[in-house]
Amino acid sequence: MREFVRKVRRGLRKPPVIIAQRWRMELRSIVDRWRVSGRQARFGPGELAAATLCENFEVLCARVAARPYPAWTQHVDSSLYEALYPGDHARIIRTAEAALQHKVCLFGSDAVELGEEIDWQKDYVSDFSWPLSYIRDIDYADLDRSNDVKFPWELSRLQWLIPVGQAYLLTADQRYAEGARNIIDHWISSNPYAMSVNWACTLEAAMRIFSWTWFFHVFKDSSCWQDPSFQSRFLTMLYLHGEFTERYIERSDINGNHFTADAAALVVVGNFFGKGRAPQRWLRLGWTELVREQPLQIYPDGVCFEMSTAYHRFVTELFYWAAAHRKAANMPVPDHYRDKLTAMAAFTTAYTRPDGSAPFWGDADDARVLPFGGQSTNDHRYLPGLIDRLCGCPTATDSASVEYFWGYGAPTHRVAQQNKPTVPESVVFKDAGVFIMRTPRDHVFVDCGPVGLGGRGGHGHNDCLAVDAFVDGAHILSDCGAFTYTRFYRWRNRFRGSFYHNSPIVDDQEQNRFLDERYLWNVHYDAVPNVLDWQASERYVVFEGEHKGFRRLSDPVTVKRQVVLDRDTSRLLLCDEFTCRNRHKFLIPLQLAIDVTVVEQTDSGARLQVFDRLFSLTWQSDSEWSCELKQGWVSPNYGVRIAAPRLELATNGNNLSSWIAIVPGLIDTSEVTRWTTTTLAAMRSGCTDGNPYPTVSD
Repeated sequence: MREFVRKVRRGLRKPPVIIAQRWRMELRSIVDRWRVSGRQARFGPGELAAATLCENFEVLCARVAARPYPAWTQHVDSSLYEALYPGDHARIIRTAEAALQHKVCLFGSDAVELGEEIDWQKDYVSDFSWPLSYIRDIDYADLDRSNDVKFPWELSRLQWLIPVGQAYLLTADQRYAEGARNIIDHWISSNPYAMSVNWACTLEAAMRIFSWTWFFHVFKDSSCWQDPSFQSRFLTMLYLHGEFTERYIERSDINGNHFTADAAALVVVGNFFGKGRAPQRWLRLGWTELVREQPLQIYPDGVCFEMSTAYHRFVTELFYWAAAHRKAANMPVPDHYRDKLTAMAAFTTAYTRPDGSAPFWGDADDARVLPFGGQSTNDHRYLPGLIDRLCGCPTATDSASVEYFWGYGAPTHRVAQQNKPTVPESVVFKDAGVFIMRTPRDHVFVDCGPVGLGGRGGHGHNDCLAVDAFVDGAHILSDCGAFTYTRFYRWRNRFRGSFYHNSPIVDDQEQNRFLDERYLWNVHYDAVPNVLDWQASERYVVFEGEHKGFRRLSDPVTVKRQVVLDRDTSRLLLCDEFTCRNRHKFLIPLQLAIDVTVVEQTDSGARLQVFDRLFSLTWQSDSEWSCELKQGWVSPNYGVRIAAPRLELATNGNNLSSWIAIVPGLIDTSEVTRWTTTTLAAMRSGCTDGNPYPTVSD
C-alpha cells in the first residue's frame, strides 16, 4: 500500500497531458485484461495474411523473406572470415555450442546453466521465478526481494543466440538452425501474449523485435525454419510484438531510452512486414517519434542526455538501426538525422581511451541492440565505423571490426587500410558539460554538466566535477560504474551517489539529494554546474568549474575544481577550493582503477603501481588533511563489482584549498611541489588566454 501511495504521488507531479495519457493507459490495461485472453490463439496465419494484405500465409512468408534487411545475413566464407578476424570464428563456434547446451553468459558473469528446459520467468541468480499472469498483476521490481528482473529480461532478448546464427552462416550446419528454432519455439509457448514478466516492460518486447527479425533473415532458407507450423507461430508472435509495442509505447513528459527503443522497434517491425494498415502505421509512428525525439534526447554537441557512456552507445545504436532499416528499404533519412548520428559517433570516438576502453560514466546495464562481436562490453570503437558507412564516409574510422562485417560484410582492402586509429584533439562537449583532455598516451574525462534525463537524474550519477584519468598509458582514477539496479537498491544508491565518485564532498552530503532511497532514477537537481575556464597553451590543457550542490547548506559552500594536464610530461593536477564562512567537513575521494595497487603511503602522498609501471600521487593544502586507504568498488559490467583501492582525503575548516598531483615515475615530493608551483603560476599568469580548445557545438 505504501508503494502504491508513492506511485500515485509521483504520478500527480506530472503535467496534465501526461496524467491523462497515464489514465488512458490504465483504462486500456483494464480492458486488455480480457482482450489479451486468447489473443495469441485467435490470431493465426489466416488473420496475419489478411492483416498484411496477402492472399494467403504462404505468399506472406515469401514476401517477408524477400524484404531487404540492413545487416549481413548471407553465407560467410569461413576462410575469409578467419583471415580478417583471426580467432573469432572459433569464438563464435564455441559460444554457439554453449548456447545450444543452454549455457549463457549474461552481464559479464561466468556461464550459467539454464537446464534442459529453460525457465524464462526465472532469475537464475536468486532462484526466484515470476508467475505466469497478466502483466498488470506482476510486481517485477519489489525492492524488498533480492532478485533482479533484468536476468529473465536479458535472457528473453535472446541475443545470446546471435552466435548460433553466425555459426550457421559460417558453416551451413543445420544443427544451429534447428537449435535456434527449438529455443525460440519454447519461448513462444512459455510466454503467452501479455501474460508473463517478459511482457511487463514494453522495452523488452521491442528488443526482441530486433533480434527476431535478424534470426528470420539468417535462418529463412533452412528447412526447419520453412516448416509451416513453426513459421505460423513465429511470424504471428512477431506481429503481436509490434502490436504490443505500439499499444504500450512508453511515453512520458520526458522520454528516455525506453521510448526510443519502442519507436525504433516499430520502424523495424513495420519495415519487416511491409504492407498492411498496422505495419505501415508502425513504420510512420516509429519514425515520426524518432525524428522528433532525436534533438530532444541528444544535445547539439551529440551527447545523449542520459549522461552515461553506456546509454549513449545504446541510444546511438537505436537511432542507427532504425535509419539503417529505412535506408535498406530505400526510404529517406533526413540530413539533420544523419548529422546528429555523426555527432554521436564523434563523442564515442572522443571518450574512447588510448587502450580502446570507455569510461564507466553514469549507469550501465550492458544493453546492446544487436551485439555481433565478442569484444569487451566497454569497447565502443565499432560504432563510428557503422555510422560512417551509413552516412556515406566509410573510410573515416575502423570499418574493419567484427561488428562492421556483420553489418555490411567484408570491408574492401582500401577501406581497411585507410581506417587507421586517430587520436582526437582535446575537446569540450559544451552542451553536455563533458571535457576531454587527450594526447596519444593521456585521456582525462571531466564531468561538469547537468544531471541526467533533463535534470531528473535518470541514468546520470552524482558526479559533477568528477575526473576519470588515464595517464601516460595507465588508468589511474576510475569512475565507479553502476553495479546493479533493483537487486540491491541500497548498493544502487551507493554507486550513483557522490561518495563513489572522484568529486569533492561537503559534510557527507550528496551533491544532488535523492528524492527517496526507493526512487532509483530520481534526484533533486542541486548541483547546477558553472564552467569557468577551458583552454590551452602549447603545453597545458586547463579546465576550471564549480557547482551549486552544497549552496543549499545553512552555511552555503561553493566547490571549485581546476584540472590541468601537462601534455609534455603526462602529469595531472587537481586543484580544489572550498569557499564558505564556517567550518565544514571536506572530503576528496580518489577511486583508483582496478589494476592500481597502493605500494606505499605517506603523510603527503602515495606510490602507485599499475602492472610494471610506478606513479607518484602527491597532495598539499593550506590545512592539515588526513588520508585513509580504503577498499572501494568499480563495476565494469552490470551485476559485477570488483574491489579497487580508494584514497580519502579529509579535513575540517573553512575557505580551504588543496592540490593533488599524479605524475609518472617515482618522483620526489619536493620536485612535484616545484612543478606544481610552476604550473599554477603559469595558470595565474594567463599563459593559456586566447587559445581555447575546440567546442563541438560551436
